[in-house]
Amino acid sequence: MPLNDLLPKIVNLAEVEAAVGKPLRDPDALQQHGYRLMKARDADRYYLAKDPDLQPLLVRLGDIAEVRYGVKTGADGWFHVKPLASKGRYVEILSGDGSRHEIEVEFLKPIVRSLKECEYYSVKLDKLQYRIVVIDVERKQLIQYKAYNYVKHGETRNYPSRTGGGIPAERPSCASRGSEWYRI
Repeated sequence: MPLNDLLPKIVNLAEVEAAVGKPLRDPDALQQHGYRLMKARDADRYYLAKDPDLQPLLVRLGDIAEVRYGVKTGADGWFHVKPLASKGRYVEILSGDGSRHEIEVEFLKPIVRSLKECEYYSVKLDKLQYRIVVIDVERKQLIQYKAYNYVKHGETRNYPSRTGGGIPAERPSCASRGSEWYRI
């Protein structure tokens, strides 16, 4: 929301502008004078405050919530896929290398890859853009599923990544899982 839309909701704007001696009507002016815009938890009100004023109010996130790392796949391009179309108990997916595959819907779980995907504090799972491939099936049983073809693809095709890419099954984190590298 633009700052101009918030100005009428800033409770202490006139007081702060009087103390500074000039209008603070743009983000640069606020930052230049050391102010941050804070939203009240319980209402649609905002306040301007300086960092020292905020220190007593700040709480370490780990003190009020469980903070954990996400799933370490070792090959996000293979594990993080975009669903394209549902076909009964199957879903057509777009893989990180640009290829398309059909896989059982039971092997796909919604995933938040970035907080930019979250408009609010709560998330609607059906609105998430990506799914993570979670195949918890032994290798010898996997052949009876369409997901088997996707696993074979991940053992033969190069996937690009920020860290250089490679064949997913041969990347260190995946390779450490052995022949069932796809099980996370």
